[in-house]
Formats: sequence, C-alpha cells, structure tokens
Amino acid sequence: MAEEIKQRARSKKIHRVQIGFNVLAQIALILFLAAMVNSIAFKHYKRWDFSRDQKYALSDKTKRFLKTLKGKMRVTIFFSPNTPIAAEVQNLLTEYQYAGNGKIDVEHIDPERNLSRAKELFDKYKVVTDESLLVLDYEGRNKTVKASEMADIDQSGMAFGEGPRVAAFKGEQAITSAMMDLVEGKKKPLAYVLGHKEPPLLENSARTSASLLVIGLAAKKCACTSRVSATS
Repeated sequence: MAEEIKQRARSKKIHRVQIGFNVLAQIALILFLAAMVNSIAFKHYKRWDFSRDQKYALSDKTKRFLKTLKGKMRVTIFFSPNTPIAAEVQNLLTEYQYAGNGKIDVEHIDPERNLSRAKELFDKYKVVTDESLLVLDYEGRNKTVKASEMADIDQSGMAFGEGPRVAAFKGEQAITSAMMDLVEGKKKPLAYVLGHKEPPLLENSARTSASLLVIGLAAKKCACTSRVSATS
C-alpha cells in the first residue's frame, strides 16, 4: 500500500514536471515566433498614405530615380515655424527617406532657434536669402529648393485676418527635379533670389524675374535692330 502511494506521488510529480516543461517550450516558441515576425516586419514593411489626395505618395518616376542613387543625398531643411508648408515638406521627405533605402539623410534646422548652425551652413552653401528653403548636397555639389518653388500660396485672406493658405503643393516635382539636376551635375541657372518682400513668381510659369529681364533685353535689342534697318 505504501509503495503504491509512493508510485502515485512520483507519477504526479513527473506529470507536473512534464506540464511545466511543455509550458516553457510553448513560451519559448511564442517568443521565437514573435522575434521572427518583428525581424521580417522590420526588413520588409509597407507604408500607406491614407490622406485624401495622396499628397505624400511618391510617383513611380521618383521611386525609380531614388533607386539609382549611388551616394548619399543630404537634405537640410531651413524652415521657420511659420512656414505654411513646413509639415507637408517634412512628411514628404520622410517618404523620400523610406524610398531611398538609407541614401537620403535629412536634417531640420530652425534658423530662428539654431542661429549658429544655420549661419554655419549658410556660409558653407553660400545661401543669401531669408526665404525658407531646402539645400540638397550630393557628392560635393549642392542645390537649393525654395519654398516658393514647392507650393502656390494664397495670401488673399490675410487682409481679413486669415493666415496664408496652400493653394497647390508641388513639393515632389520641385525636389525630384532638383535632385536629378544635382546627380547629373547640371550647372545652376541664373536665378532670382526671393525673400519675404519680393514679388511672387508668376503662377504656372517657370520664368523668374531674372529670365524675364534677359527676355526684355533681347526684345529691346531686336527692336533697336529693326529701327536701324527701317532707317537704312
């Protein structure tokens, strides 16, 4: 009788050990599977843009271009807090970083709060405007993209105490175009440097005041030539 009791006790003890081992094995398996899922998700994850107009979704053209980058593209944002498109540009550049697979570095600098860092980079890139802008740096070459090139701003409501409104955001077109020019090594064209007090660019026009000045001089020269011919 005593021997039978001992065997039952030993059997129960073995059963409890087996249950404990099974529980530990299950916990270890769950932790292993969770680690594997996290690892796969970290390396192969997908992003979706649920905004109404898909303003942050990059085009296939931009994605193909970013895949061809061989070196690092550094983007420095010089935006003051009151810039109307600050959030849009920041979100858009996050998509560039994702699509660039580690080849796009972004640094945000508030010129009003970090004056010393802003001055250091302004001197380095020879920036001479007080307008909010981006500076793209690729293999020793750099190019600026001004806020006025990335959006059409409607300021008609300011007379009634309303803030400026973004009429059309075209950040991707401006940034990708500048990146392509920079990678291809195209020289900077003659540009009109905008500030806070200069007149805005003409809507839907690529002509700056400098280009209009050149066209005006050419037209004046042609007119003078025509008058000389008529006199002769």
